[in-house]
Amino acid sequence: TCGRRTEMAWTVVYRVLLQYPEVLVLGVRPSEAPCIYLSSILQIKTYMSKIRFDLITIFPRIFDSYINESMVRRAQEKKHIAISTVDIRSFSRDRHNKVDQKPYGGGPGMVLQAEPIVRAILSVAKKKQKPLVILTRAGGKQFNEKSAQKLAREKQIICVAGHYEGFDERIAAMLKQEKIRTAEYSIGSYVLTGGELPA
Repeated sequence: TCGRRTEMAWTVVYRVLLQYPEVLVLGVRPSEAPCIYLSSILQIKTYMSKIRFDLITIFPRIFDSYINESMVRRAQEKKHIAISTVDIRSFSRDRHNKVDQKPYGGGPGMVLQAEPIVRAILSVAKKKQKPLVILTRAGGKQFNEKSAQKLAREKQIICVAGHYEGFDERIAAMLKQEKIRTAEYSIGSYVLTGGELPA
């Protein structure tokens, strides 16, 4: 029980509610004991912390309708999340803004070049927030509810939408040198036209 600390507990509750009014969705009413709120502080941090999403792609306009509608739009308006799109072609040093090439070391088809992608990532990565870079590819870890709960603890997630035969394999190594974490995810064992939908 809160005992003699009830007054202090209510002070904490009040300050939490000022900053996170949506905490009421946890199902606890203001008339109930403040200890219940205090026991939920850790949950508040998990569910209410703002997450920044940066979507690295060669087709940034694909995201326009999705991120500006429904729950995703409302989450941005309430400042629970922030979303930006980054055009990989803007970081190409080719005069034609080319971003694909044959696989480094040989192989079939074309892959997205490492250099423009890494430059795009570094342009938005906030080192203090320890960003996680997600590469969307068919061979990645299957994305599920457990994955979502784990990613909800992140402060910044940078999603790179794959295309062609995938990515230059050097991307992960180059980001490791910059002390940036990477992960690979897939949303299922089927063929898509690109990584924008998984992102």
